Amino acid sequence: MKRFIAGAICSACQSIDRIVLYENKQQRWHQCILCGHTETMPNSDQSTEKHPSEQIKIIQL
Repeated sequence: MKRFIAGAICSACQSIDRIVLYENKQQRWHQCILCGHTETMPNSDQSTEKHPSEQIKIIQL
């Protein structure tokens, strides 16, 4: 899947409105169509963030 990201700024060349988000089953990445800079992003199912139930620790008194 390919999506244009309105208002995004390229971290390499600082161009505005030139970022395209690509996504497939394995990964997500965005690319500047002006300078070609690419950055990979984690998929939502690959997130390292713990589920709230895993963050709670119960202390018995």
